Amino acid sequence: MIDRKKIEERKVTLEKDTETMANLIEKLDKERNNALTRITALSGAIQQCDQFLQQLDSESDAGNNADSSIPDKKNKK
Repeated sequence: MIDRKKIEERKVTLEKDTETMANLIEKLDKERNNALTRITALSGAIQQCDQFLQQLDSESDAGNNADSSIPDKKNKK
């Protein structure tokens, strides 16, 4: 038979479990926020790499297509 004492003991156990779960959720939220911060930082680093690559490409293109005032040895006769 169920008595008051058993129900109160069960309630205490459930309250402890609830507190444990709440603490776990709080910890997981912090870890999630840290992970999101890392993703943001990594995305920024990727964007910076893309920008550097574009700069290198544009410098390379400018060097190949630029009209130079110095005569090319190949064109001398």
